[in-house]
Amino acid sequence: MLSVITEITASEREAKRKWDGNQVRQVLQGDVKAFWELMESYYPVFYHIALGYLRQPELAEDTLQEGVMAIYQGLPGLKDPDHFGSWAYTVIRRKAIDASNRARKEKRLESQGDPTITRALRSFSGGNSIQSDPVKQAQYQQLWDAVNRLGAKYRDPIILHYFHGYTLEEIGQTLGLTANAVAMRLRRGREALRQEMEGKES
Repeated sequence: MLSVITEITASEREAKRKWDGNQVRQVLQGDVKAFWELMESYYPVFYHIALGYLRQPELAEDTLQEGVMAIYQGLPGLKDPDHFGSWAYTVIRRKAIDASNRARKEKRLESQGDPTITRALRSFSGGNSIQSDPVKQAQYQQLWDAVNRLGAKYRDPIILHYFHGYTLEEIGQTLGLTANAVAMRLRRGREALRQEMEGKES
């Protein structure tokens, strides 16, 4: 019985490889629909790979989108279309590892700033769960006003990062800076905010 199960599994695996190869060849001939059919068949596997590294569904989804684009762009260089699965797995895995490393780096860089201001920014980013709380609304408005009093050099990175969820790399691309330069502006911006908030309280 075990040998029969093994043989069936191997046969199904071989059939899937051939189907993958056929889909890839159609994509290379210009059939975009074939590509999305291929992605649909692999989506659950790719998603769980990304989620396993990143532990955050939203971040896994974003990374998966990057990975799918990388797969599409890399298909012309795939030597054996029948081995698409193992190649695509490697692409997604590398994207997930890169995203995980970026997330850890951002967390480490942020931890170097003032923890009180960082917690405040994260707490009120997007204004979530404050609309029915007058006290939180007042605190949010005070923080937002303080952010807007900063110069654009520090204000823009803070707004993009904390209020809109942009990564350091995305902010860098928007502002023409390196990720490290963005991290430095965030740290200095938080320090300026701290001094501003303390001045208002004294």
